[in-house]
Parts: sequence; structure tokens; C-alpha cells
Amino acid sequence: SISREDLIAFHRRYVRPDNLMLAAAGDFDTESLVALLEQSLGSWSANGRSSLPPVPNVETTAKPGVYLVDRPIPQSSIAIGHFGVDRTNPDRQAIELMNQLLGGGGFTSRITKRVRSAEGLAYSVGSRFGTDGRQPGLFQVIALTRTDGTARAVGAILDEIKRLRDAPVPAPELDAAKEALTNSFLFWFADPTQAVRRLMLLEFEGLPPDYYQTLLDRYRAVTRERLHEVARRYVKPDDLAIVVVGDANALKPALSSFGSIRKILHQAPTVRTP
Repeated sequence: SISREDLIAFHRRYVRPDNLMLAAAGDFDTESLVALLEQSLGSWSANGRSSLPPVPNVETTAKPGVYLVDRPIPQSSIAIGHFGVDRTNPDRQAIELMNQLLGGGGFTSRITKRVRSAEGLAYSVGSRFGTDGRQPGLFQVIALTRTDGTARAVGAILDEIKRLRDAPVPAPELDAAKEALTNSFLFWFADPTQAVRRLMLLEFEGLPPDYYQTLLDRYRAVTRERLHEVARRYVKPDDLAIVVVGDANALKPALSSFGSIRKILHQAPTVRTP
């Protein structure tokens, strides 16, 4: 168990000025703020080692297939995905644009239009392709649906993934996705808190100072052909794990059409309080 002494030791070792980044935005006099920071933090010194322990490379043991977690509830939670890329990937902007079009763009994205609007199978559905981590993120599609619509929802999601890989997207659809990303970019700097967070990320991630100034141009430069190439390279149907949480007895027959089912035993965690 973690003791009070463990927390104190952790704080002393890792919460230190040589591991700290501080940024500020707002209506203030810079010299006065710097003087105040010097007064408050100037005597804070680092003692001993400062380096964080290295993060080990983790070999994924995830295997493609259908995983069923039995919970006797009237709705199902669906997660479909595989490992993706890290933030150094040269195709990062094309991948983000691809995800915007597939399932990350709300009501304008293919999966949402198909699963929610056209077939009425889920109120909440969408995709994410993590591209901003130091370690590879996840490509994942998440959906919540009723039990009797679960297999249809899974099938529709897989169909849209396949369709994205099979043919280049129409030019108007690509243009709409670019416009949506461009419009959302404006909200990244909507207030001082957002602005300072984004600028801090430049330093934290080691990105060039003009990263945001050139970001929209990188989105606009993605062609239909490149998007199709990126979809075929990074979206891998054969690697997909399909995880469904719901009533196993009701779900198993229909989900078997997507592959052999690996049943995961689930036990709710026990939480004890003093």
C-alpha cells in the first residue's frame, strides 16, 4: 500500500524546479510578474537526481478478435480499435483529417451519419485516432447501443472502416472535413487559458515555434490520394479488437459472425473506505 511517506518521497524527488514548466497569459506587467515569481519561487532549489525513470517499451499482447464482457444490462458498450501512432509520425495531420472524416467530426462524419442518423442504432458514437502521445496512441471507435442493435452497429462500423480503405473520398467530403478542422482550430485560442496551454504544449512536445501558424496549411495540403494511402496504411481491419460489454447470452449468437468470441470474466472492483 502507498503510505504518507511514499507520497512525500515522490514529491521531493519529482516535483522540482528543473522538472517544472510555467506559463502565464493575461493582463499583467511582465516585469512585475517575473519579480513576483522570483520572490515566490527563486529560492526553490533541486536536490539530488532529477531524471524521471525511463518508460519501458511495452510489447502489446492485444490480439484481434471479439471480446465479450458479460454484464446483464439492457444496453451494450462497444469499443473497436488497435494501436496507432505517436506524435512524431510524419503523417500526423493526414491521420487527423482521416479521423475527422471517419468518425471524429460529429454529425458530419461517416460513422455517425451511418450508425446514428441513418440506422438509429446509437445516440453516442464516434472515433478517435490518438496522434499526440510520446507512445503510440489508439485508433478506436466507441458506441453505446441497445442489446438487439449491437451486432448491426458493429457491422456498420466495420463497413465504414472498409469503405474508407477501399476508395478515395469524394472531393466535396474531403473539403468539408478540412473546413471543419479549420473552424475548430479557432477555439484552440478562444481565451488566455486555451492559448497558454497550446503554447506550453509547443515547448513540452518539442514542436517548432511556427507549428500552429503552419498547421492549417498542412491540413489543406492533404489530397484525396494521400488520404486514401494513409487510410490503407494506418487503419488495419485485420488487427482490430472488438470489445463489447453487455448481456453475453443475448449478444453471443449475433457477435459470433465477426469471429470466435473470447469471453472476459468481469468482477466489479471492491472499494473500501475507512
